[in-house]
Amino acid sequence: MNDLLADAIAAGDLMEMQKVFAWAVAYIDQTHQWERDETVFESALA
Repeated sequence: MNDLLADAIAAGDLMEMQKVFAWAVAYIDQTHQWERDETVFESALA
């Protein structure tokens, strides 16, 4: 992944950087076993 990202950064290609990050997040989300904890999430937007 670093090679893909390095190429996109060197080219200044923001769309390609976004695709690499989106792929990484999707891969982590699909392969990771998420466990609930007592964390309370609050948003300043609401």
